[in-house]
Amino acid sequence: MIYSIAMFYDEIDLLDLKVKEESPHVDKIIIVESEITHSGRPKPINFPTSKYDQKVEHLIVKAEVFADCPGRWDKEVRQRDYAMSQLEIADDDIFIVTDLDEIINGEKIEEIIQKAREHGIVRACMRLFFYYINVFQPKQAWPHPFAVTGKRYKENPSLSYLRTGPDRNNGDFHGASVLISNCGNHFAWMGGVEKIEEKFNNFCHTEYDTPEIRAGIRERFEKLQNVIARFDTPDYVIVDIDELHPRTIRENIAEWNKYIRNKEM
Repeated sequence: MIYSIAMFYDEIDLLDLKVKEESPHVDKIIIVESEITHSGRPKPINFPTSKYDQKVEHLIVKAEVFADCPGRWDKEVRQRDYAMSQLEIADDDIFIVTDLDEIINGEKIEEIIQKAREHGIVRACMRLFFYYINVFQPKQAWPHPFAVTGKRYKENPSLSYLRTGPDRNNGDFHGASVLISNCGNHFAWMGGVEKIEEKFNNFCHTEYDTPEIRAGIRERFEKLQNVIARFDTPDYVIVDIDELHPRTIRENIAEWNKYIRNKEM
């Protein structure tokens, strides 16, 4: 079996994109949604239940599952790993694991599967986009998405560990894996200022949730600057939609205009 696994909050457009790109290439897409946010706040179930066919499975993590999770990162780990606790895992299964805003291009999935079978685990490296699907951060690659065999997973039975290792800020862990370039695109912080502020209320990086950073969100968004005011990173640039964007976007560009930044703005 070929599985795709991702956590879901309310990113309906990105969920549609993921399903359309992956469905022809995988046996099951598992979407894991929680009754609470990582900050512990109750949230509605946002998954569009009747929208997809049987290939897409929606798992709801009840609030009580997080009873022994004291912090936000603990809740994220519990949610990400929840799908595996519901499966009978065979050694030759393949698990492609992403966040919902990490979109693997469908035409790369066969290569990812093949190399995962060869090496046990591989990194599906992605380009980085912020705020819009054409606002690009150059000179960076996003190595967190991965594919792993069931056999290799059993050696370290935690999707969260396999995603980041013991230290999520240490790139050496990812460098020890086989890296596959240009597998897709990480479309981060989409949806405008209000969605960004909502994410600040709930995401795990509380070290960035300061009054100073909060106060400048709108200005940085409008100027296409780093969302958490890290000005040591390359400047964002507006680019054209190209052949490395998902085919679903390229063939339905009018549906994605609201996520495209006009160069004249």
